[in-house]
Amino acid sequence: MCGAVTLRQLATASYPSPHSAVARSIDHVELDETRAKWVQIAAEIERRISAGVYPAGTKLPGILALCAEFSVAQVTARKALADLRERGLIRTENGIGSFVSEP
Repeated sequence: MCGAVTLRQLATASYPSPHSAVARSIDHVELDETRAKWVQIAAEIERRISAGVYPAGTKLPGILALCAEFSVAQVTARKALADLRERGLIRTENGIGSFVSEP
């Protein structure tokens, strides 16, 4: 299959550790009260994808990591990822994680 990814590749994919130079260079996002939090989180992840912080094929931080970074509930983080998935920016492999889609 052209472009197919094996389960091994998915399982061993990684995203920047919270202690890595890439993660430390990411500014903390202050969420405001004028827009829905999930919209702001989705916009920030989209900005990071566009900026190359999360290149194509990169595994995104998991739900719990997003919850900790943005101080939100799991349902809010899931809704942000669902929006990105619906727009084709990411793909999700059940039980493995979410990955930036190929352009």
